[in-house]
Amino acid sequence: MADREQDTGDLDRQDAPQSPEGYLAAGLEALEANDPLRAVELLEAGLAAAPEDLGLRYHLGMACKEAGRPKQAMRHARELLEKDPAHREAALLVAELLQEAGFLEQAGTLLGRFVDRNPEDAVACQRLADTLRDAGHLDGALECYQRALQIDGDLADALHGRAGLLAGQGAIHHAEADYRRLLELDPGRIDARIELANLRRRFVPQWHFPMLNDTERNEAFEQAIRRAVQPDHLVLDVGCGTGLLSMMAARAGAAQVVACDVVEPIARTAEEIIEQNGFTEKIQVVPGHSTLLRVGKHLPRRADILVAEVVDAALLGEGIISVVRHARAHLLTPEARVIPAGATMVAMLVDSPLLFNENRVGTVSGFDLSRFNRFSHPASFQKRLSHYPHTPLCDPFEVFTFDFNGCPPRQQARRFHVPILRAGRCHAVVFWFTLRVDDQATIDTGPDNTTSCWMQAVQLLDGGLVAAGEALGIGVRHTECNILFERLPVTPG
Repeated sequence: MADREQDTGDLDRQDAPQSPEGYLAAGLEALEANDPLRAVELLEAGLAAAPEDLGLRYHLGMACKEAGRPKQAMRHARELLEKDPAHREAALLVAELLQEAGFLEQAGTLLGRFVDRNPEDAVACQRLADTLRDAGHLDGALECYQRALQIDGDLADALHGRAGLLAGQGAIHHAEADYRRLLELDPGRIDARIELANLRRRFVPQWHFPMLNDTERNEAFEQAIRRAVQPDHLVLDVGCGTGLLSMMAARAGAAQVVACDVVEPIARTAEEIIEQNGFTEKIQVVPGHSTLLRVGKHLPRRADILVAEVVDAALLGEGIISVVRHARAHLLTPEARVIPAGATMVAMLVDSPLLFNENRVGTVSGFDLSRFNRFSHPASFQKRLSHYPHTPLCDPFEVFTFDFNGCPPRQQARRFHVPILRAGRCHAVVFWFTLRVDDQATIDTGPDNTTSCWMQAVQLLDGGLVAAGEALGIGVRHTECNILFERLPVTPG
């Protein structure tokens, strides 16, 4: 307090500003030095000397805002608007103060009137859009962002605001374009850089990177592709990602490769990667789902080989059954080979409280939280079993076998009576697969393979007790993309 009183006294020194302009310059310098209280004192002194100076009054309002004095800031801004109703900065300041105070509708009304009077003011349109967005009027906000960007296509805050709205509405590709343009204009926008990374993570999950760096997977697929490809072959690569397997096929001597990926930014990036590696003449990338491909439009004829590495930890989650069935019917020659050629799914029952707690909750700190289990997902999730203490309750058993060179069934159901080897609680079924890439190459994704990009799939059961020597009833069924295990009730007799 003593220091501040000394600062106030400094205004009376001989070197204090001698004119309103001097007070304004000194006040702005104090604001630049991050000393808003000093700026307020200087600007108040200047305004006392020149009460009609609109510039002093506006900057005093700004200084009061920065100094944490919103009521004083609002008073000065409103007085300025009374003297000059068309004062742009004052209108924006009043709207900002109203918005920060939670009076969003009033801020929107004020900005709306200002924009009506100044329809070519891009910043005002953007600020109105911000206010409408915060008030929950998303359609109106998007319209105002569009209007601002029609006036000034490089208005950074409008690009940022529109990108956030588009991302929230699921227009991911358009949102990405806005973020990219914003970062071209201002590479230092950390908020936009992180939001773009988060957006890309939604359609390019992090698991792509360990998959691409999985040497076992890459070598097995390349060997199978080399054994299959002939010089006159047309290869179709579904779910091409980076284009890695497409480039392997081209390097193996395929006459032509048509690749597709349902995620447009991935497909466009694959095109860049393919061009960078010198395979543009042999590989064509089509953004979109393989079901949209047409012979005669996207493919010159039916393909001789289908490469479809659309396999997740649970084998079926990326839709390999539907991809193969559709391609067999519409895109492949009758004798076409599929890589991978097939897979066998294997399961094991385990006792693992820690694994169970990954998707269930019970009593915590003496409180019953079990109702939260309504949000527990019934499907499987992926974990590396070796990272969790567990007790196998049975030997691994085969569940389903799939032949991708045939026509894999859309759905199947089976029942098992699984011999229990050890007593415990049946917390989960852990399952994995052996992928038959071709007749000579396989990849086992079981718990012993601790380096595979594919972890194990885990689906929780009821955690009920089981006894050694009993045969536990387990049912399992799959659709084209999902698989579900269940513990069967004990039948009398």
